[in-house]
Amino acid sequence: MVMKLISIAAFSLLAGAVSAQTAIGTGDAKVTSKNYNLRKALSAKGMQRKATDMDGVVRLILQQTSLKKLTGAENEPRIIEIDRFNLEIRATAKAHAEITGLLQTLEGVADLAIDIRVELIEIDPAEFEKTVKPLLVQTTGRTDSPLFNLRTATDVDAATTSQHAADRILKAGKLLQKSTERYTNGIATTFSKRHLLSTYKLHEAEKQQVSETHVMKEGYQLVGIAECSTDRRVVRLKLTEQAAELVHMKERKIEGLGAAGVLGMQQLGPEIAEYGSTGSLDVDDGGAVMFRLAYTTSSKIWVVILRPIIFIQAEENARKGLAP
Repeated sequence: MVMKLISIAAFSLLAGAVSAQTAIGTGDAKVTSKNYNLRKALSAKGMQRKATDMDGVVRLILQQTSLKKLTGAENEPRIIEIDRFNLEIRATAKAHAEITGLLQTLEGVADLAIDIRVELIEIDPAEFEKTVKPLLVQTTGRTDSPLFNLRTATDVDAATTSQHAADRILKAGKLLQKSTERYTNGIATTFSKRHLLSTYKLHEAEKQQVSETHVMKEGYQLVGIAECSTDRRVVRLKLTEQAAELVHMKERKIEGLGAAGVLGMQQLGPEIAEYGSTGSLDVDDGGAVMFRLAYTTSSKIWVVILRPIIFIQAEENARKGLAP
């Protein structure tokens, strides 16, 4: 277990993320103490799957840097946790460089999000064939993917042309719902959902209603991950449709325990068909893609348009003239 100590050195952490202390030893084996402030890496935006607390950061340091062994001895490599966000680490220059790089990566993740405008559109099949199909770019290597890049014949910039194509699809159909949300980079989430809720009840054999009410959901949800590329120019989308459709309501006999003993019961409940499909592709920052849903409530076609824009907090601060 990492020792938890409170030291006068903790006050120096307020001056910055990293500060140097006394060096011990010589050559490559020389160890130096430095103080690291983890506040930004563990900010609300940075609560990622890799490290969600101080213990998670320590685990990453021990896994991904040359600092592998901690003895707690005064003149040996060690880590001291101080207050909520600070680590005092004694290590070699090589390990400190690795730790600094690791924390910068975590801070960069915390600094990054993806804003996505999502539109659910209903389109007549004839209009889909005429207007939408010519705009679709099939995913390389797959002929059955429901996820498509978009293009027009007149534009040359990839992001602009896909936005123009998305606008044409929107005009060709009826907008059912839309939203714009900020999504955490690389974390599974729901991008679009439309569920119709209905209720049903249990009945006794004599058809007298029992108070218990059940809820049935019919519709779809589009779940997946949006992940920014390392150069922050492309968003990788991995999307899965999860659809549920009512086939019919049916009754089945069950036995229940009542005041008079065992009673014959009939449960009226839904038979649900569950289905869906999956697709993944890269879309340029500021571009647009289309997911064709298998689910619909009519003879028309439902599609979802997604328009991702990479959000970088440091760039936003610079635009507003704020300090980083």
